Order: sequence, then structure tokens, then C-alpha cells
Amino acid sequence: LHVRSRRQRQMCIRDSTDGPLDRRPEIRSHHQTIARRDSKRSIGRGTFLMADVREQVAIYRQRGWYCVPLRPRSKSPARRDWTNLRLNPEVFPDQGNIGIILGEPSGWLVDVDLDCPEAIELADSYLPPTQAITGRPSAPRSHRWYIAIGATTEKHADPSDGSMIVELRSTGTQTVVGPSVHPDGETYETLDGEPAPVPSLMLVACVKALSLIHI
Repeated sequence: LHVRSRRQRQMCIRDSTDGPLDRRPEIRSHHQTIARRDSKRSIGRGTFLMADVREQVAIYRQRGWYCVPLRPRSKSPARRDWTNLRLNPEVFPDQGNIGIILGEPSGWLVDVDLDCPEAIELADSYLPPTQAITGRPSAPRSHRWYIAIGATTEKHADPSDGSMIVELRSTGTQTVVGPSVHPDGETYETLDGEPAPVPSLMLVACVKALSLIHI
């Protein structure tokens, strides 16, 4: 005859009162944590990348920004007509990178792309402050995001060798954002901060002043 201990009897009473174990909040939360951890382990198979990409695209869309599907580990759009695309998150491919469509389609979200170490280092001294700053491990804080109504795309290169110093990206362009993966294997940061609204003419002047660091 099996006799239950006092501890076992107490556990049985508590379990029968609270309901099935897998329905109790603390157990369900534990199971969800394990599921999330296991999904992250499957990133090499692409399942986590797929779910994470679509979830992040939905977040960007809720903030008023449209995304474009890019080729895996690439900055290149997967379709030639990408400038005309206004896609819902669920239609994004299983694997691949994503970029945010800039300028008018996304409420005049613009990106100041800092293409050289000197521009990144001096950006705080030349550009308006913004909470929206992204990058990747080898190029941290290399993108500054703003809302600049009417801004146009401008590129500033070093006149001596043609290398890019800084770009102001607006309508007709897109910028790769997290959770995309760089061709070198680095993960881009997601755009979580709030872009600062600035007058477009002021931003253009600030970007141009920053570009003169090589002259």
C-alpha cells in the first residue's frame, strides 16, 4: 500500500484547486519562456528570423513606416518595383532582410547615414539631437533618424577619392534595419527610438556642414 507523504497530499490538494498544471499562470509563463528560448536557438534554421522579421515589420508599420523585403544578408531589394510597394507584414518572405522605405511614403521619416568614422565621431556636434540612433557592432551609431517634411536625398562624397562621407536619405531610398543581418554576419539594430522632428532646410544645412570635415 502506497502512503502519500504530507508534502505530496498538500501538492495534490493545491493542484486540484488551481486546475491543470499547464493552465496555471506561473507554469504557463515558464513554458512560454522555454518556447521563446528554444525559438532563438533555431535561428540557424531561419524559423526565428522569419517570425522576428514579420513581428518587427508589424511594429514598424504601426509607427507609420512601410518596409520593403530585401535579399538575405543583403541591402538589395528583392523586387525591382520596391519603391511602389506598400506591403502588409504577413506577406514578407520566410527569410530575408528588411528595409524601411524613407521619405513621403513613411511620413517623411529620413535617415542620415554616416559613412565614415570621422562623420560618426563628429555627428553629435553637427546634427540635431534625436532619440532614434541605430547601427551595427562594427559601425555603432552610424544612422540618425528624423522626421523632416519635404527633405530630399543628398549625398556628400570626399572630392579627393570619391568615398562617401554622409548621406541624407529620403523619398526614393530605403535603409536596412534590424533584425536584418549584414553580409558580414552582423545584426542591425532595430529602430526603437523616436525620430526627432526637424525643419528639412535645417537638417540639410547640418548634413552639409558635417560633410565638410574632409575638405
